[in-house]
Amino acid sequence: ANNLFGIKADSGWKGKVLEMPTQEHVNGGIITIIARWRVYESWNESVIDHGKFFVENSRYKENGVLDAKNYVEQAQCIQKAGYATDPNYANQLIQVINDFGLNLYDMNGDVVGNDVIEKAIEAGMKWVGKSPYVWGGGRNQADVDAGRFDCSSLVHYCYASAGIQLGPRESVTTWSLINMGKPVPASEMKRGDLIFFDTAGRNGHIGIYLGNGKFLNDSSTQGVSIGDLNSAYWSRYFNGNVRRVVE
Repeated sequence: ANNLFGIKADSGWKGKVLEMPTQEHVNGGIITIIARWRVYESWNESVIDHGKFFVENSRYKENGVLDAKNYVEQAQCIQKAGYATDPNYANQLIQVINDFGLNLYDMNGDVVGNDVIEKAIEAGMKWVGKSPYVWGGGRNQADVDAGRFDCSSLVHYCYASAGIQLGPRESVTTWSLINMGKPVPASEMKRGDLIFFDTAGRNGHIGIYLGNGKFLNDSSTQGVSIGDLNSAYWSRYFNGNVRRVVE
């Protein structure tokens, strides 16, 4: 149905309709109903209609959705406007955004990097939450296709996907990557920079800086995930080594 946002087909919907069961929160309980859903020809059509849905339905403007200053405020306003019946909808949406660093896609153009950096980050982001850590993985095409990486091979894969070769894939390590690009002060690091940690000896772990203190990495406990430099763990092990491989 290409309905990315779960928008139902009300009486004003003139397009195709698909009937499917869904759960609704009613009077403190959960019931299952057969709902009518909008059907789209493509994801692009779904995204466009989602925007129109908020703009053209007055209740969203009246509840501050269009004037929200950040994603937390907007999620709360969307729930207030009656977008979903789940009383915990806003909190769950905010948690997903936080867990996967999705707010980074809302940054202003002066913070977001160039096309190469964005392609590299996009390549890695598709594996967030889907790829467990595999020591020594990611050094052949079968591993890459299956999403089996360790920290250094993930970084190599990301930039290779954007057309930047950070040395041979078969022999990539954190110590080979520490020589790539040029060093920059930690105080000046930008989106796309390589950052290093002393988790398994000196420069034993690596990630790609995203901005706002967040970074993309493949950790032994979380797999491909978004880390936070301000957390107690990562702030302890970040050693200040930063390499810029793309200006």
